[in-house]
Amino acid sequence: QVDETLRQTYAQLEDQINYQGSQINELGMVFENPNLQAQRENLNELQ
Repeated sequence: QVDETLRQTYAQLEDQINYQGSQINELGMVFENPNLQAQRENLNELQ
C-alpha cells in the first residue's frame, strides 16, 4: 500500500519535473536565439 502510494507520487513528481524542464529549455532557446526573441516580441505587439 505504501509502496503503491510512493510509486504514484514519484510518477506525478517526475511528470511535473519533465514539464518544467521543457519550459526551461524553451526559455533557454529564446535567450540563446535573439531572432526568436524578436519574433516573439513582434507577435506580442500584434495581439
